[in-house]
Amino acid sequence: MIHRYRPILILAGTGIVLYLLFLAYLIPASLGWKLAPQSLKTQVQLSGLQNTIWNGSASRIMINNTPAGKLEWQLSPWSLLLGRVSADIKLTRNRELIEGHVSLTPSGGLLAEDLNLKLNGETLGQITTPYLLHGNIEGNISALSYQQGKTIQASGKIRLNDANIEGPQSLILGQVNADIMPESDGSTVKIENRDSPLDIKGTLKINGNGSYRMTLGVLNRDNQRKDIDQALRVFGKPDATGRIQLTYYGKLGFHQLSGARR
Repeated sequence: MIHRYRPILILAGTGIVLYLLFLAYLIPASLGWKLAPQSLKTQVQLSGLQNTIWNGSASRIMINNTPAGKLEWQLSPWSLLLGRVSADIKLTRNRELIEGHVSLTPSGGLLAEDLNLKLNGETLGQITTPYLLHGNIEGNISALSYQQGKTIQASGKIRLNDANIEGPQSLILGQVNADIMPESDGSTVKIENRDSPLDIKGTLKINGNGSYRMTLGVLNRDNQRKDIDQALRVFGKPDATGRIQLTYYGKLGFHQLSGARR
């Protein structure tokens, strides 16, 4: 008897699901945000909400009380049926841009795919303190897995164009390339540059708990530029290969970087 009515039950169930999805499509974004878990609201604040939870925007988003710009999103309906929030997002702030596909996991983690980045070099400024980093960051993060305190895995390529650092000794870095690869519960970033009198090679290792260590070897490519040799003396003495070795370390936060040089 049940087999006889199975097609009807499947059709009815499909109709109910589609009706619920239609209702969700009509829910205003402001109402949807009111129903969001408080644990999320403590880290993320949205204002100026428009349209629906399905396809909406927020004129202002704050992440841990830090302004992050304007957010636009389009939810994936099928991911909701699987119990996961997944959306195409676009985050803009002045001329900066982050866009791609992101998902929130039931455990509170973040997954991302095909993230396109256009940022100011100052975004990485705290890791180079007391120097101010200038330049334009462009790149693509093909995959990202983040679980606070446990996992920071990423793969992709990032380029810092027209890079230079400003400080007690200002230096032109040229184009800095970063190749990001997942490793264990963290990530490893290979760093090198071009189009600069300086030759920079190094590695940034990020652990799953957010701690990082960056080692750089810096060499003057132009023997005629004695001013560069003088500027590099601030960082220390060259080793047997002629490079000055630098080490930065610290811990990444969700909204900030803290680091030191030794």
